[in-house]
Amino acid sequence: MRLSIGNLFSLPANYAFRYLAREKLRSVCHNSRAIVLTYDDGPGTRLSRSLSEMLLSHGVRGTFFLLGRRVALDTETVDMLAREGHELGSHSYDHLHAWKSDTGRVLEDIDAGFNSVSRWVKPDGLFRPPHGKVTFTTWRALRKRGSRICWWTVDSGDTWPVLPTPQSIVDRVLRAGGGVVLMHDFDRGPDREEFVLKTTEALLVAAKSEGFRILKFSDLITPDAFSPKQG
Repeated sequence: MRLSIGNLFSLPANYAFRYLAREKLRSVCHNSRAIVLTYDDGPGTRLSRSLSEMLLSHGVRGTFFLLGRRVALDTETVDMLAREGHELGSHSYDHLHAWKSDTGRVLEDIDAGFNSVSRWVKPDGLFRPPHGKVTFTTWRALRKRGSRICWWTVDSGDTWPVLPTPQSIVDRVLRAGGGVVLMHDFDRGPDREEFVLKTTEALLVAAKSEGFRILKFSDLITPDAFSPKQG
């Protein structure tokens, strides 16, 4: 799919916005020695529940960005995540790429995503953009909604063609002095699901041994950080 003309002209600004937001996020994580474990594209009936059990056994909570079309198929798992105290946000409904899709459809996808999780997420709740892409138009829509855009600083690689090792992800986070880790909790093949579980466990163990705090994403947010809504 080709970039739409409207989005093409704003690419430099899009890259700059994302870069600056992530640099701010890295700085906040480093200064507070914090690690945030985030999971996209769920819920997954198997994986989300296994992750919740693991996180709770360590006395911490994760941040889950829910995909509307999967929520519609498994509200019970979302109820469980909410009941166990995990932080929930929206990840749109159909995961449309903001740079490659019609702007009107992307805006509808954002709204549909929030509508699908309205039982658990407020209209101005956290939002993680699909593919990590925003445009000026989607940024403005999120600003109007009052929602905060939630980037990440370390990609776990659980969707890469060749999986890295869990330890390599731990090493990257430790070298950075903390960070927001991107993982995915939708049900897939056993290798991918096992990787997410092992990476999560390795990060939990490393955080404890190295003196890092495991926080939810909103614990990092200051009034002017990462948000399309300024002031």
